[in-house]
Amino acid sequence: MNMEDIIVTLNEYVHERLQLISALSQEHDKSNLLIHMNKQLEENLKNLLHEKKTQDNMIKFYEKKIDAMKTKEDNLQTKITIVERELDECKEANTNIVAEKQLLREAIIQRNLKIETLEKELNDNNFGTLGYFKKRMNNQMQNIRNGYLMAKDYATANEFNYDVIVRCRPDNSMFLKLVNLSAFDIQPNEIYTTIYPSGHKDPWFFSFSEPETFDKYCSFVYQEHADESRTDNNFECPEVALEKYLYQSNMKVYFAQSICLPFYQYDKTQPVTEFPFRQADAKLIDADGNLVEQKT
Repeated sequence: MNMEDIIVTLNEYVHERLQLISALSQEHDKSNLLIHMNKQLEENLKNLLHEKKTQDNMIKFYEKKIDAMKTKEDNLQTKITIVERELDECKEANTNIVAEKQLLREAIIQRNLKIETLEKELNDNNFGTLGYFKKRMNNQMQNIRNGYLMAKDYATANEFNYDVIVRCRPDNSMFLKLVNLSAFDIQPNEIYTTIYPSGHKDPWFFSFSEPETFDKYCSFVYQEHADESRTDNNFECPEVALEKYLYQSNMKVYFAQSICLPFYQYDKTQPVTEFPFRQADAKLIDADGNLVEQKT
């Protein structure tokens, strides 16, 4: 092989190597590009994952807020329901109050009518007669009965029972000792009342019993069939007549010594004012139950 051939061959070899180097250089650039792109993709992926995590946290945050709002909404609805129920109860109570006011108004009207009727019945035209005294005593007992019936209705309306009913004159009575009603073994058809130091018995002034027995007690009518025009004093006083009625009604009467004494606010040592048909020889009862002469 001559020199020229050798040169040609070397030139071809150099050219091929240069092409190979150029190709390798291009492949290296591509490899770097791919590496760069891969890094960029990884970075983008990290950013996306971070954004997703942030979004997930935001979603959880708002889900909690939504749950809290739902809880508040449920609580508010519960409060609304309670307020609506209370409003209905208030409306019902108001309706009841209006009805009670109407009943009270009607009761007052009836009471006024009864008072007018009573005033006519209890006039002073028959002053000094048995009828005058009898009507007032029976009016007193009827008022006692009305009080008993009111207590009975109240107990029924409120679903309970009274253990004992007491008849007492708080405006005209005194108790020397505390009366412990629970200490008495009160049985049906038994009446407990007072007896004064003088021996005078007064179930009309003070008595107590269980409710059913008291119903019989306050059903008593004083001098029911008596001649109301009488002006003598030959008749039983209310307490004596009541005591007989209790025995006749098969009730036992127990007398507690001075458990309750009357307190009279007028001085019996002072003269008695004259009035028609006054029984001047009749005696008065003082605060100890003693019979005393009238002062004239």
